[in-house]
Amino acid sequence: MPIDLIINTLTLASEYNLDPLVFKLEHMLALNITKENVCSLLMLADAHNANAKVSALYTCVYSF
Repeated sequence: MPIDLIINTLTLASEYNLDPLVFKLEHMLALNITKENVCSLLMLADAHNANAKVSALYTCVYSF
């Protein structure tokens, strides 16, 4: 699944409080974190109070 589609679906799922779907999409994003997208995903996670923040921070710390 393309990362843009995951992000758009996560935004909608979060807006409609579909927690099981949000959790699954967060997991999918965490598996796709790269050095190139970690900052934007961290900002997205922060905007949605997502658990993916931990994975994004982990990638930031251990990639450099």
